[in-house]
Amino acid sequence: MKRFLTLATVWALLLAACGADADADNPPETTTSATNGATAADPTTSTTGSDTPPPSNGGGNDGPTLLAVGLRTFDSCDDILDYYIENALEQVGPYGLGGSGRFFEEPAMEMMDEAMSDDSVAMAASAGNSSAPSFTGTNVQVAGVDEADLVKTDGRFIYSLLDNTNRLRIMGVEDGLVEVLSTLDVGFSPYEMLLWEDTLVLLGSDWRVGPVTQIAQVNVSDRESPQVVAAMQIDGFYNGARLSDGIARVVLTSNPVGIEWESPRGSGLRAEQEAIEANRELVRNSTLDNWLPAYELR
Repeated sequence: MKRFLTLATVWALLLAACGADADADNPPETTTSATNGATAADPTTSTTGSDTPPPSNGGGNDGPTLLAVGLRTFDSCDDILDYYIENALEQVGPYGLGGSGRFFEEPAMEMMDEAMSDDSVAMAASAGNSSAPSFTGTNVQVAGVDEADLVKTDGRFIYSLLDNTNRLRIMGVEDGLVEVLSTLDVGFSPYEMLLWEDTLVLLGSDWRVGPVTQIAQVNVSDRESPQVVAAMQIDGFYNGARLSDGIARVVLTSNPVGIEWESPRGSGLRAEQEAIEANRELVRNSTLDNWLPAYELR
């Protein structure tokens, strides 16, 4: 395999120094590369980087409101912690922050398109020109940006997650005939994937103590014997993924962890206000480990 994909999440996992690693004293070998600074989606930042307010189509009865959502960059771990605390303090209630995980100014993240159709993959291979087949990508709406899907093709091989046993299936196409070359069980039920050269990234969700996003990086240079070369588990729900220039950006939603929220002790407004203030104090005293999703990389 020519090179590994860089696996990243849009949230602060992009800053390795701030990560809630499962084994900080013995970090595993990794194929990821950290970027400089942490990022989070910010509706006040346009995708062009200017100060121009995000465009809108007006919303209301005219249809949904369209916003340009950019990524807000933080210079340090302290800056991103201040961001979490500031936004959480505005929304904390008598029972904490609830379980939605959406504690920030809306829209807090760029919404990922979940729609896909049965005909989202198309292959037009020429029997007379097998060395340079013609094919189309899958589920692509922006040029140069690939989207995760159930089926991928590179024009010569088809990669499918439609196997009824939740396995990856690789098929070869030659002279109009389709042949199953291999199947692979990655230990979870992937429901989307990305393809880059001889690498597949399989994505899905699982449930442990809470929701867990599963990512498997598969070397498919030998289509008859694909191999998992890296696997990652991250706290939170998987939302979607995009691939551009060999970098897979994975978006997930995670709840804060390790904060034992207070609830009203008794009835009446006084008990409610006391619980709110106690929860605000918990937020003020929180650390970055309370906000960042923990992850394991193998």
